[in-house]
Formats: sequence, structure tokens, C-alpha cells
Amino acid sequence: RKLPYQDFRIYFCDRLILGWEELLCCPEVSGCSVRKYAEDDPTGGPVEYTVMRSVSYSPYVPRFVLELRSRKIPRPAIVGRLEKLDTIFRAKTGEFLCIHLWKLVVNGLQWTNSRRRSVMSSEGDMLVQHVGIVTQAKIDFDHPSDIEWILKPESERWIQTVSTDHPMLAVQSRSRGAQSSASDLVAIRLKYDGELVGTAKQQKFVNSEEDLRSYLGVQMDVAKLQEKATEGGEAEEAVRHALTTEGLMLLLISLAWSHSTLMLSGQDHRHWKSFVKAMRSHPDEPGSGPLNGYPSEWNVMDVKKYLAQHSWWLRIHGWDTESAAEPPPDSRPPASPMSPSTTIPGGESP
Repeated sequence: RKLPYQDFRIYFCDRLILGWEELLCCPEVSGCSVRKYAEDDPTGGPVEYTVMRSVSYSPYVPRFVLELRSRKIPRPAIVGRLEKLDTIFRAKTGEFLCIHLWKLVVNGLQWTNSRRRSVMSSEGDMLVQHVGIVTQAKIDFDHPSDIEWILKPESERWIQTVSTDHPMLAVQSRSRGAQSSASDLVAIRLKYDGELVGTAKQQKFVNSEEDLRSYLGVQMDVAKLQEKATEGGEAEEAVRHALTTEGLMLLLISLAWSHSTLMLSGQDHRHWKSFVKAMRSHPDEPGSGPLNGYPSEWNVMDVKKYLAQHSWWLRIHGWDTESAAEPPPDSRPPASPMSPSTTIPGGESP
């Protein structure tokens, strides 16, 4: 199908130098297609990869497979897998937290024989990685008296951290510091061994409550990733395609971050809205955490204990460490209108 708009600036962060490649992930009925972006193509460009929903033991544990699409390479040519491990929501008056944990697996391909009629996964070229997307919000209190505490809506601020257990890979939000709205958390930067090797930007065209699937624009320094891949040598029987194993991992990290490109769950969307409303409500108001049955006696340390097996790599922001010199969200200069997107969790958040 055709793209909603034919404009490079809508889907990608920057115009980058030679050696970078743009991939546009377009939502499909079950998963998404990954296209090599061509600005003059109304569909976004030729399909390089597809991500499809896979069989899972539970409807609450979505799984996806990433498959290479090429006329020169026989199918199936699976080069990656995504599996949702956990989704955590917490909310109380003045504070919100949501965590998505994913397991990612990518692999190279090799020919099974000299006739090159079939391919198989390369055991010597494989990466397994865990990714955590933590979205948090905070609202300050105004206390005109010792017994009266009132929320200050203008102090609402959002922050997102994306962390992995890969020692060489770092993911940073493109927006510095806390933002006044979750809809500002729409772009990330990916660094490998300290060097910028990729960016990703989420774009939604919201026409209704049901139309919340997002397009994902991923830019990669393919030349630099290729250099790192060839440092260890390359097997003669290896199947060559657009991305190296490290490039595939960056693509899957971007898709895990932009869940709504892969799928949309109305139930998770309702959970998100309910927990956000609980954060914005006083305990005795309709929609508050206590009236919805949400436990209010929790803090970040409790969440870290629950996720103890991931604690060595998973980063969660501590609001008590905020710099006193940081201006409140309403006093910051407005961010550039990169996207009108909305943050939707459980397969729908950025």
C-alpha cells in the first residue's frame, strides 16, 4: 500500500552522509515490512525483510520472526527473532512506570551446499540480547498546608531509558532530559563501541483510537557496521545481504522500542490510559489507583528487586537524582514537531 505522505523528513531524523542507509518499517496486518527507502517510490521502496507474528505458547507472550526477502535467496531465510518477556505497569498518585522486556536473537545465513539451493542459520554468526524499554512519568505536589497535598499538573514530565545487555551497544533518547509529554519520546540514537551507528524515529498518523500503528524510520551507518563485521573475517559460504548481524540487531532493537510498528493491542492501550489516569488522580478521585485496585505502596527499588536477574544491565531512572538546576518542562523551549505520535505500551509504546 502507499505511504500516507511522501516526505523524507516525516519518517527519518536527519539527512545523513554517504554510507548511511535508510530502512522504513511499514505496519502490515500481522507484523511489518522493512523497505529500503526510496523517496520516489509511493510504497516506500523495495521490501528487504519482513517481520511476521510467530506461534507462541501464550497470547500474552508475542513472538515474531525476521525473514530475509530476496529472489536470489530461497525461503525460509530467517535471520532474527523477537520475544516479549514481560510487561510491568506501576502507578500511584504523582508517579507512573512502564517496563517492556524483550529477548532478541539474530543470526547470519550460510548455504547448505555448493548448489546454493537452500540456506540455514550460521551457528558461528549469532547474537542473543535482552532489551528493556522503561518509560516513567512524575508529577510534583503542591502542599499549601501540612495536611493538604495537591498535584501540580504543569510539573508533569516524562523520561525514557532503553538499555541492553550488549557490552558494546548504547541506546539514547534523542530528546535530552525529561519531556513534558510522552508524545515527545519519538526518536533514539544507537551507538556501537562509542560511535554513532544508527537512529530511529517513530511516526504515527492518528485518525482514530483504533488507528495507532506507527511507521518506523531506521538509519544505519552500514559501511561502519560492515567494517566491524569483517574484522573477524567472513566465511566463504556466508549469505550476503543488506545488513550484517550487528545491523540486524540494531533493527530489532528499534522494532522492540517501537512496538506499535509490529502490533496493536487494544487491551494494552486501555491499560496504559488507565495507569496514566491513576497517576494524574488524587486517591479519592474516580480513576485513581486505590479505586482501580492498583497497589500504591511501591517504589523503584521494589521494581528493581522484582527484576533482580536483569538488574546488572537494566536502567531505571531515579527521580530523586534529578538536578535541581534542571528547568521544569513548561519552562523549556518547545521541541521541534518531529511527530504527532502518542506513546502506547504493551506493543504500542515508543
